[in-house]
Amino acid sequence: PVLADCRETGDFEYDADKVIFVHREKDGEGMRKKEGVLILAKHRNGQTGVVAVTFRPTRTIFYEVDKTREGQ
Repeated sequence: PVLADCRETGDFEYDADKVIFVHREKDGEGMRKKEGVLILAKHRNGQTGVVAVTFRPTRTIFYEVDKTREGQ
């Protein structure tokens, strides 16, 4: 997803201070993977960027991926 995807939502793209997209790919069976990214597409007073996250469905929450613990 990109910020331009919000253009048809009225003034949302213009008025918003921050726009964050949640993106998760689908696996081979059509289910969403637990790994994904939060895309900070707009931040009026700060940086934009991408944060790798893991979704925990039992708690309905995203956790930032700890790069120091990957592969352990």
